[in-house]
Parts: sequence; C-alpha cells; structure tokens
Amino acid sequence: SCCAQPSTGAGVRCPSTRRNVVIHDRIEDHASAAMTTPPPKLLVLVVEDEPDVRALLLRALATEYDVESAVNGAQALVRLTLKPVPALVVTDVMMPGMDGIQMAKLIKANPETAHLPVIFLTARGTPKDLITGIQAGARFYLTKPFSIPDLMDKVRTVLAKPGAAARKPRPRRDRKSTRLNSSHITIS
Repeated sequence: SCCAQPSTGAGVRCPSTRRNVVIHDRIEDHASAAMTTPPPKLLVLVVEDEPDVRALLLRALATEYDVESAVNGAQALVRLTLKPVPALVVTDVMMPGMDGIQMAKLIKANPETAHLPVIFLTARGTPKDLITGIQAGARFYLTKPFSIPDLMDKVRTVLAKPGAAARKPRPRRDRKSTRLNSSHITIS
C-alpha cells in the first residue's frame, strides 16, 4: 500500500485510511547503514622492545586488526588494565624490565586477563625455552627470524576461535597435577 512507501518527509495520503502519513527516509537510511557497517576490528597488543621489529609487527598486524604496542612486560600489564582489552598479546621474550615470560605468567594468574591468548616471538629457540614458553601460557611460540605470513596465520588461528575476544577462563576443578620433567621430552 502507499503507506509503506518511503518519502522525503512529505505527507502522503493513504487511500485506504484517508490519513496523511509521513515516512522519514532517515530511519531507513539508518537501518541500511547498520547492515553495511563492518564489525569493529579485534585489538592486538604487541609487546616488543626493539623499535624496528615493533614497527614491522604493527604494520603487518594493522592490515587486519587494530594494534597497540608496549615496550616491555610492565608497560603491557598497565595497558591491559584499560578498555578495550586486547583480544591477543604478541610478545617478545627477552626485554628489559619485565620479560615476556614473567608478563605471560602474570596475565594468566589474573582472573581478568587469564583468558587472553599469548603468542611469543623470540630469539630463544631451545627445547627448554619452548617448554618454558608453553608453561607460561603461550598459544604459539615462534622463533626469530620469523615470517610475517606464518605469524599472521597463527594470529588468525587464535582469533578465529569462537569467542576468542571475550572468552573467560572456566573455573578450575580439583584434579591431580602432573609434573612435566623436560629431560623426558624429545622434540624433533
């Protein structure tokens, strides 16, 4: 019927009800704009003390994500107290002040941030270093030199999981703990 047809704010007489009806395009424009607005990008926090590596990481990640940076673990922990909380932390291990391992342990120990995935980028690549990184809470452990495509694949993998940006840790159940002895592990 004529009552459902949009106009530019002018009155339209509807023959069936014989009333003047005004339909505003602004409402319809708002609805169509909401359907075409892309969802906000996820935020990735890069923690790296080397300015050139940090700039490279920010440039690469900014093609798909919002990015912020910190120069050490202590600065990153302060940033994690602010909103919005990043969906992912990509960090170096060896940094002055607080290193990436200490930072990751503190992230995982805090109920407010324990859900955050962490990816390590480091020059430390021994099996013991890898185990230390995984024990600290790393989702992935990449050694330098690394490839940007490999890093981007890992970031996409972590952030593609449903609810990656908002996942909270489940309450722990009482269970027996298993102690991992690195001398019994062979990495090939």
